[in-house]
Amino acid sequence: MDANIVEIYCMADEFGRNFDSVTEGHSLQKDSGKRSRNRKLTMSDSEVITILILFHLRANAS
Repeated sequence: MDANIVEIYCMADEFGRNFDSVTEGHSLQKDSGKRSRNRKLTMSDSEVITILILFHLRANAS
């Protein structure tokens, strides 16, 4: 199962990098005038996606 987790993480990370590069020029600007928090993220998008995928795989295995 550990090897599968690494493979899933690598695929999610590659997807995230490709998705960011494709949507970079097509997304809305964030100059809405609102103040935003400058808090550092503790988990990467790839880590969150991996956890969500594993959660759904685990739920379907039962």
